[in-house]
Amino acid sequence: MAAALLGTEVDEAEEYLEQLVEAQLLRASETDSSGSLRYRFHDLVRLYAREKMRGDLEPQAVTAAEERLLSGHLALALQYTRDHPVTSNFEFAKSLPLLWAPLPDDVPTPADPMEWLLEERADLVSSVEQAHAQKHWRYVWGLADILHAVFILSHHGPESRRVKDLALAAALAAGDEEAELEVRYTYVSNLLSENRHDEGVVVLSELRERRLRRGEARKVAHLDLMAGVIERDGGSLFAAERSLRRSLDEFGVLQVSGDSAISVLIASAQHNLAIVLREQGRLSEADALLSAALETFDVLDDRIAAGRALHTRGVLHCYVGRFADAQQMFQRSYELCRGVGDRRWTVIALLGQARLADRLRDWPRASLLLDECEAMFTALSDKPGVAQVQRSRAVLLRRTGRYQEAEVMFEAAHAGLKAVNDRRSHARLHYSQALLELARGRRDAAMDFVGQAERLFTVEDDAVWRCRILVARARITGRPEEGLSEKIDEFADLAGEGFQPLWVTEARGRISERS
Repeated sequence: MAAALLGTEVDEAEEYLEQLVEAQLLRASETDSSGSLRYRFHDLVRLYAREKMRGDLEPQAVTAAEERLLSGHLALALQYTRDHPVTSNFEFAKSLPLLWAPLPDDVPTPADPMEWLLEERADLVSSVEQAHAQKHWRYVWGLADILHAVFILSHHGPESRRVKDLALAAALAAGDEEAELEVRYTYVSNLLSENRHDEGVVVLSELRERRLRRGEARKVAHLDLMAGVIERDGGSLFAAERSLRRSLDEFGVLQVSGDSAISVLIASAQHNLAIVLREQGRLSEADALLSAALETFDVLDDRIAAGRALHTRGVLHCYVGRFADAQQMFQRSYELCRGVGDRRWTVIALLGQARLADRLRDWPRASLLLDECEAMFTALSDKPGVAQVQRSRAVLLRRTGRYQEAEVMFEAAHAGLKAVNDRRSHARLHYSQALLELARGRRDAAMDFVGQAERLFTVEDDAVWRCRILVARARITGRPEEGLSEKIDEFADLAGEGFQPLWVTEARGRISERS
């Protein structure tokens, strides 16, 4: 960075730094994860330099130095991460012309590029603010593009929206429509993290229309993919399937180019569609899509996507009782996510292992893993994540007969989910509360919670869960609804051969016992 500021070679800049340290005008403060020393000027020197900039230096020289410094910061981020999967997210930043960049041989390779980015997060935010204040517009949105991936892989925090607001203001001030469209797209991840799904779909629809008018087929397909993700997470499975299949059709037309980036996007659409199909009960179809997606991720070494897809497949295999396979998938998912610095998904993969340990009645291990998950979600300021851990802990307490503690924990989870618009999570929580009340012998209370869950599950998007509600009601009343066996058989057929869900197996067993 000193070389960028001075507009000189790295070796020469290092000599200047050594002279300043010897003169006690500069001090080495720490070593970052790349092994590079960080320096800090003494406060008096910084004040002196600020006064010199105001009066004694030519404005053109100051402007050029500012731009070199910002260019160097962006170039350094791109070069440090060039061999890491996260680099695929920096397509827009890579397209920007750079005034100054170090030679590749002058840039050390961090042991963990994501760790370096997380260390650098505050400094990158500061550079965005400086670039905006100094009206170096393209560096505002270029550095914001780097931070966008950092926010997603760690947590957003208040500075996430601040950075995007500055980037959008810069794009509008520069009259750069491409930058404006790219920045507006990044707001969707904030809306997704805030569970504002309807607003996210509106933003994507507006962007899609503008990209369509510009004839940008690849961008249109990508926006359809993201619309499917938002719709799915908002509980609109029918709409999500439509968007994701449209995205796959659009990417299929583009795939003839042989572009590996298109192949990754197709695999991403397959992965997200598999989640939709899994929740619709179409388990065999979902598993086939996940198999295809994972093959692509492995071939192209996309460890971020592979880690997430393995978790998805692990959940599916838990649904059908293939617990040994599921544990291997969760463990590998955890290793991949942790290895690439995907912090939130690292916790999600660990939570999958905790829930599986609970299912296998390994309650000491499940409890320890839940403690770890809660601490990690708390560190990420992920309140919905903490609420999901609390729900899982309440289920564990119910299964171990600690009913009063389970009730308190369910209430804590409910309070945590209250702040977010997550219909399906609320419904599943009420379903779990019904099972708790049933275990306590409080059938009226159990029926009340079943009713609350049923009102939240929709006919269009939650057919599986609505059938499970009927099964739960039959357990509570001891009187299966007429035609329930046939409905259960329909979901067994829907799941596909070799993929009969555990809930179907258990429901059939109870009905058989009664008859």
